[in-house]
This record gives sequence, C-alpha cells and structure tokens, in this order.
Amino acid sequence: MRQATKKYGNDSSIVYAGWVDQPKLLTLMQRSDLGVIPYRNTFDFQNSLSNKTIEYLAGGLALTTGLDGKVRRLIRSYDCGYLYPDQSSSAYRKLLLDILVDRQTLERRKKAARTLYRERFRAESVYGDFKDYLFEVAAAHRKA
Repeated sequence: MRQATKKYGNDSSIVYAGWVDQPKLLTLMQRSDLGVIPYRNTFDFQNSLSNKTIEYLAGGLALTTGLDGKVRRLIRSYDCGYLYPDQSSSAYRKLLLDILVDRQTLERRKKAARTLYRERFRAESVYGDFKDYLFEVAAAHRKA
C-alpha cells in the first residue's frame, strides 16, 4: 500500500485500512460504495465465494473484480457490481471513472447487493434452508 501511495499520491478519499475489527469495518463500509475483490485468477478463487465477497454484500457495497468463475457469475446474475479484465489497471481506472459519472447505476447495484445478501446469504435464510435440506436427507435415508 505504501508503494501505491508513493506512486499515485496520497488521496484522502482512499483508505488503506489494513486489518480492522468489526466496528471499524462497519464504519468503513458505511462510508464506501465499492468492495474490491482483488484476488488472482486462480482455480481456488474462481471456484469459491470469499468471506470478503459476502461481507461486502452484507454492507451493501457494489462488487468489483477481475475474477472469472463464481464471483463473476454472481455479479452478472444479480447485477450487483462491476467486472473488468483481470490484471488490467488501466481498465480498472476507466471503470472507476465511469462509476463516478454514473452514480445512478452504482446506487442500483448497491441496492442489488443488499437484496442478494438478504435473500441468499443472511443467516436466517441460510440456516432455515439448510435445516430443511437436512430433514429431507434424513427422510430419504430412512426410506432407503
């Protein structure tokens, strides 16, 4: 991060927070619009949804990533973020400039992120569905 600050200057709108506790994370997300998912395009990251991804959705942040795979499909399916070519800093810079111009789309995608989290990832939804699934498995096992 220090290298980025040296190269691009110290922009007060960019916070390099590092590791933070839950209260500070919530404060930072309330002040933010985008959740950056900067992982390398490797098999493991392509085939999973990181805690960071779910945390950003919970915070109502539009996602940004260059990843292929599950995160890309999630963003496309629910229109809850922005995609750019992996490892292309110039494409990411252009994306950020486009977002600044079109705040309406950003707000729509942030709302979609909140809705997606509430419907698919919130504990009350997930645990209820998981409980139902376990009962179905148990019932099928009893019949066998």
